Amino acid sequence: MPSSLAEYFAAHGVESPSRADTVLALLRIGTPDALREAELIVGKPIHRCPPAIPPWPPKPIQRKLAEPRVVRKADPNPCLPATDAHRRFGKIKVGMTVHDLLDRGLSRRDIRVWIKRGVLEVSRGS
Repeated sequence: MPSSLAEYFAAHGVESPSRADTVLALLRIGTPDALREAELIVGKPIHRCPPAIPPWPPKPIQRKLAEPRVVRKADPNPCLPATDAHRRFGKIKVGMTVHDLLDRGLSRRDIRVWIKRGVLEVSRGS
C-alpha cells in the first residue's frame, strides 16, 4: 500500500487528479489519517458498510424438521409408457415419505405437478 498521495498517483499514472481521485486514493491508502483527510474533502463522515453482495455460494437454509409428508393415494400411472415420467411415477408406493421419493430419483417438481393434477395425495404424519 502506498503511504502517500504522491506515491499512489505515481503508481497509477494519474497526472492531474480531481477531487474524486484524491478521495478515492485516500480511501485506498486506508490509514486513519487518510480517512480523516477524505472526510474533510467530502465534508461528511465516511462510514464503512458491510458488503451488499450476498456470500457465494449461498449458505444453506436451515429447514424446520416437521412431520414427514406421506403418500396417501397414488392413482394408476397417468404418464405415457415410454417416458421417463412413467418410470419415475412407477417408483411411488402408498406409505412412502416425500423424502423417500426424492431419494428414489423423483424431483420436487414431479411431486408438485402430480399433486396439483390430483393423481398423487400426500399428507402430514405417519
